[in-house]
Amino acid sequence: MASSTASATSKKVPPLPTPATLTVHYLMNGKLVCYNVRTHSAFKISTESIGLLEWAQLIEVNQTLHLMGGHTSASKETDVHCHYALPLLPAPDPHKFVKKADIPLAVTGFGATRVLSEWVYLAGGYAPNQSYHNECWKYSVSRDVWARAPSMNVGRAGHGICTISERTIFVYRGNVDRSEDFNMLERLDTADEEQGWVIVQIPKEVGRAYLDPLFVPVSNTEILIMGGGYRPDVPQPTWIYDSLTSKFIGRAEIKSQIICDNMPATSGHYVYCIDFEEKEESGPPRFYITAVSLFDLSIRELAFHP
Repeated sequence: MASSTASATSKKVPPLPTPATLTVHYLMNGKLVCYNVRTHSAFKISTESIGLLEWAQLIEVNQTLHLMGGHTSASKETDVHCHYALPLLPAPDPHKFVKKADIPLAVTGFGATRVLSEWVYLAGGYAPNQSYHNECWKYSVSRDVWARAPSMNVGRAGHGICTISERTIFVYRGNVDRSEDFNMLERLDTADEEQGWVIVQIPKEVGRAYLDPLFVPVSNTEILIMGGGYRPDVPQPTWIYDSLTSKFIGRAEIKSQIICDNMPATSGHYVYCIDFEEKEESGPPRFYITAVSLFDLSIRELAFHP
């Protein structure tokens, strides 16, 4: 959870494009929690009609929210293949979930990212036996079909994933079947998949392995890396990764925890992500929106109750 402001000197960056819909989402206990960062309004939708309980990956494509994998109320702790879509315009309706082609493997904790407006790439994740997948699949939105994509070099889950320049996918850290010294990211050029995933070594000074970091493009060549759930009691360094030079540019340390285990929303000079914290006493969890300024990396937090 973020509760402080990081002072940093960051170069000026152009504003990010503003999508037609700007909503961040979280699925928990059979409720889809949505927050509109334009209107600062929150609402929740029951997923009872599709039986989806939690830990699905949520990704928005063409003003439609796709819910992939996760656990269902019937399967409880069993990973599932399910895939549903929910139109976001004119307004989400719990009776309008549309069944889509199932994911080829039962998985949670994977990464999902858009490529253009046609593809969703799914990478890694936890297998039912809690080992780590290195498989990668791609989903055609227009044709509603899945196809194999090149497998990553290392199986991982809870990793950062994003696409830059509409074609190149990067995955970053996460949980792996290795020691804490695991120190690499991988990239895939979706326009030339035959070359497969290319390993990019991370300098030791970049630090520890991160689970669910904020990992988001800030330009056509740069990625912001912030936070993650490795050690909440240790300041987390913030980096800008330059894909042209493969260099990591250090920024401020944040003295609090930012977790981003669902796709963030970007608009103008801000990146938004959603998370929650359980209360010690009985009662609903506390949800909050974290907004990160791309000018100075300052962090603002807004609690809300859907």
